[in-house]
Amino acid sequence: MQKKFLTIFIAGLLMIGCNDQSESKTAQSTTVSEAKTSEKTSENTSQQIAAKANKGNLWLSVFNTNFTLAEQQLTNRVSLPSTLINLDKEVDRYLKQFQDKNGNIDYNRIKNDPIKRIGLFVGSNPSPEDLDDYKQLINKLIAIKPELPELDNAGKVLGDKFVELGLAYDKAAKYYTTNEYKLDELAKLPELFNNLENAYNQYIEAEDIAFIAYDKLYKEIHAFQKAEIKNQGLMLHYNCIEFIDISEEVVALINRNFAENNDFKNLDKSIIEPKIEQLESIANELIANKGKTDLIKKQALNNIYYDKFADTLPQLVNQMKVVLKELQTAKIENEVKSLNGTLDHVIDRYNSVIN
Repeated sequence: MQKKFLTIFIAGLLMIGCNDQSESKTAQSTTVSEAKTSEKTSENTSQQIAAKANKGNLWLSVFNTNFTLAEQQLTNRVSLPSTLINLDKEVDRYLKQFQDKNGNIDYNRIKNDPIKRIGLFVGSNPSPEDLDDYKQLINKLIAIKPELPELDNAGKVLGDKFVELGLAYDKAAKYYTTNEYKLDELAKLPELFNNLENAYNQYIEAEDIAFIAYDKLYKEIHAFQKAEIKNQGLMLHYNCIEFIDISEEVVALINRNFAENNDFKNLDKSIIEPKIEQLESIANELIANKGKTDLIKKQALNNIYYDKFADTLPQLVNQMKVVLKELQTAKIENEVKSLNGTLDHVIDRYNSVIN
């Protein structure tokens, strides 16, 4: 689960004071002029960062095949059909049902299970017209300022692969829904499934590249935004960010060690345990502010989702403790999977809170 950029971005305010009454008017004028120039520069920087962050969030929504945000901002309407949402996951689910233990398509299984092969296609496939509307949305997104060459290019490639995947899915679906498969006794089946599988694999490769480009931009902008939030004294908002950032650090450390044959001999608990204590402290503070609607709003947070976000934090902290407890047991693989799933869930809630 990817974190969204901060969507509430507050530019720093420069406080100008002239307490020295003996200061000459010329000196005062120079001080005020310099201050205004500095303030203007700060505002311009903030606006540039905010524009990048907004476009980054639009791309993230597209990468997650959730087009509402991009459609509302770019077209003032929401019209793309549900068949486009989670299209990649639908295709993945469909293909996996007919794979053998080596990951190859078992055509005999398809031929012998007509209910599955037909039922999943009906109503799930996007039309070529829907995919064309999606492509137009991608073009609009690329065109808006500022230009983000690496992310825009990766998004364009991913968009093209998404269209190819949708067309391959639609073609395979129509092979069944028009009863063509009865005429040729499934002779075209291997070709259609091969095209669908290739289109899916190419989409996944493009998706990986797109998320790498997004992460690169995120790292570039996130530290600046986070510092601005802290400078504004929005500590509740800051602590929401800090909780997620530290959580990602902890889970990354665990995943890095876990990947090496489930061997945790090199995992330094003395590094992780203080971070867990820090997370627990932040979680307690965030939970203590549940229901304080006015405060939450003043902190530039979404009060509708804040309480649900806060409620998820103890589960994540406790799951980290469970992983450390079960490091050398047979349960560890499932516990690490659970930790990653819990983090994704918390980030999903976080994305709603900072929206």
